[in-house]
Amino acid sequence: MSKPARLMLVAGLAAFVVGADAMAVGAGLAQSGSGRTTPGQVQDREPVGAPITGFASVRGVVADRFGGPLSGVDVLLANDASGERRTAKTAADATFEFVNLPGGSYSLEVSRDGFARTYRSVTLKDEEASTQTLTMQVGNLEETLRVVAGREPAPGPDGTGRRSAVRPSESPRDRVCGADGTGCVLPARKVSDLRPQYPPSASERGTEGIVIAEAVIDEQGSVGDVRVLRSADEQLDMAVVDAVRQWQFVPTTLNGSPTPSLLTVTVEFAIAAR
Repeated sequence: MSKPARLMLVAGLAAFVVGADAMAVGAGLAQSGSGRTTPGQVQDREPVGAPITGFASVRGVVADRFGGPLSGVDVLLANDASGERRTAKTAADATFEFVNLPGGSYSLEVSRDGFARTYRSVTLKDEEASTQTLTMQVGNLEETLRVVAGREPAPGPDGTGRRSAVRPSESPRDRVCGADGTGCVLPARKVSDLRPQYPPSASERGTEGIVIAEAVIDEQGSVGDVRVLRSADEQLDMAVVDAVRQWQFVPTTLNGSPTPSLLTVTVEFAIAAR
């Protein structure tokens, strides 16, 4: 065989080998996962994982009824579905923030000494940035009394059961303030008291029970409308309402300014054992 003939034979063998390798590679690429594929066709790859869901956030500010910022407030955010709870405190500028929250329904609660707890429901969508403004009212006053038939107090100087409710003069310990000295609450102080009287007819009927009433102490220290929350008997209810309406207070103050406050009174009426 001549030299040119040998060179042509070698070149042909090389082309055959390269072509065979290329076909093998194409067939290998076509085989991916399960199922049949057409030779030479590359199958689309499955996604590595599920799409990442965007997180929501809640930012807010807490103020008193006059708009003053409240720092050091305890903030609780609870997921209604999972029960997961997160806590924070308001900063010096009265703000708080919760981030990386899944969408859903939440319960928001803020609390601080001297103030009534404040609640709010918040619904978040994925990637939503919610802003909340919460206003806290001063704390409630509570008083519990027991009135026993046949043991009513003797009439006062004006012929009624009214008595002066003398308390020590204002003490710095009565005032509740934040760590930064703001949001100072001084609770109301009773200065005139009238105990409920046991209605004679109710006593004769042997009627006993517990009455719970609620009222607002205004900026002047007077008691406005009295609302019965729990009734025992119509006569017993009216005995509580008539007495509480005549109470007088030095009003609650917030940062030195008089402010309304809520009063809750619980009175137990009982007949003495004979």
